[in-house]
Amino acid sequence: MCNQKEELLKKVKELKQQIEQLDNEYPKYYMLATASDRKYDQFIVKFTGLNTGAIVAKTEDVVYDIGDTCNDWVEHTSSEWVETTNPKELCDKDLIECWDNDHTHAKSIRFYDAISNRAFSACGERRGVTYDNYKKFMPWEYPEWAIEAQKTLKN
Repeated sequence: MCNQKEELLKKVKELKQQIEQLDNEYPKYYMLATASDRKYDQFIVKFTGLNTGAIVAKTEDVVYDIGDTCNDWVEHTSSEWVETTNPKELCDKDLIECWDNDHTHAKSIRFYDAISNRAFSACGERRGVTYDNYKKFMPWEYPEWAIEAQKTLKN
């Protein structure tokens, strides 16, 4: 009886460690894989658990609202989802629109260099150009050229 109790306590401890490890892995951001090839009907879910999360970004045609939550999404480990970045944070190699405050009639489209907190150069090199303002593109807004160019950025 004592051995059984010790074994159960050991299993409980292991499960608590697994739960703690999972808690440290969240939040995670995903969008539907089936929608990745189109520019409409897109949304990003901030998962706080395996199938629990809230919509944090979307195209105008999605009937859900930003902030809508669900506790029974298809698990984000399913092939129905593709991992993406937090839509509210600039992440390395994100496509961005950038501009300076004193240039009221011009904006540039570049990739973000999170290591040096500036835009990549026009040749895809880090430590490119610093701007006053950066606005992130959503994954479904990427033009075809940007998808290809992003793969060639220098590390």
